Amino acid sequence: MKFFDELYEQTGFQFDRSVNIYYLIRDGYHFGMSFNGSQYYLMSVVASEKGFPDLKALKDHFKPIRSIKSVATQGYRVIYVIRPSLKQTKLIENIREALDQILEYYQNNGYHNCCEVCGKVCDSGLYMVGGQVRFLCDEDYLDLSQRVLQRNEEISQMQGSLLTGLVGAFLGSLIGVVAIILFGQIGFVSALSGVIMGVCAIRGYEILGKKVSVLGLILTCLIMLGMCYLANRIDWSITVARALDWNFFDAFRLCEEVCRWSEVIDSYFASLAQVVLFTLVGAAPSIANAIKGTKNLTITSVINKADKGEEE
Repeated sequence: MKFFDELYEQTGFQFDRSVNIYYLIRDGYHFGMSFNGSQYYLMSVVASEKGFPDLKALKDHFKPIRSIKSVATQGYRVIYVIRPSLKQTKLIENIREALDQILEYYQNNGYHNCCEVCGKVCDSGLYMVGGQVRFLCDEDYLDLSQRVLQRNEEISQMQGSLLTGLVGAFLGSLIGVVAIILFGQIGFVSALSGVIMGVCAIRGYEILGKKVSVLGLILTCLIMLGMCYLANRIDWSITVARALDWNFFDAFRLCEEVCRWSEVIDSYFASLAQVVLFTLVGAAPSIANAIKGTKNLTITSVINKADKGEEE
């Protein structure tokens, strides 16, 4: 039996394949459950008589319960980390036990299902907005829908400029060059300098270029690689100039030759490789966010009015 079939039989959780999330309505409470590898996160949005859920009270109550690894809150949202298990039956047992304990706690302590935006006690819906789970009342759902439509319209009408974007990437990468040189003169190649190079170059392209394009990102990466080479060479040239009492320009022109004569050329290229690696690693999240920012957001209803009616 497949995991989600057995989970449904044991707990009632249904799986929405279109958005990769489990959902459940029980006793008037709405639950969503996401997963990352073997780790499962059970989410609900509830309000107490005083407003936001009491995190300290939640942690104190659920600490001795083995099936729940940890508890966190974000406003009205409560996130329970289910204790993982390599055995499918044990994982389902942990989810079922955690769900039962959570429901009992909510009912005994005056917690009610609510909207995560306004906190109004209501029969909220569960939606996926741009890959994020949202528990919303009808009013906030409509408001969010309008804002998403407006954002998508702005993106579609946005005019990007490749040239000004590349100028921004160049200017941003100069900050990374300074960081690489400063850290190099201290005596080590820092991952932070690479991250600075990647983030500032991508951000510079976004600020001046407005709309990000695939070609723009490719050219920005080439600019970053070129600036990594420049920064590494300047760093080593400063070292050569100090060691041989040369002026900087002669040291820069003959830097690689001096490194070969001194038999440190391997270290020269090793530091360059490190700078490039750190820059690419640092740029990856910024590139992903830049691409994501140009895509239209979508809203997918996971629990709609028909689902609510069927459950109730």
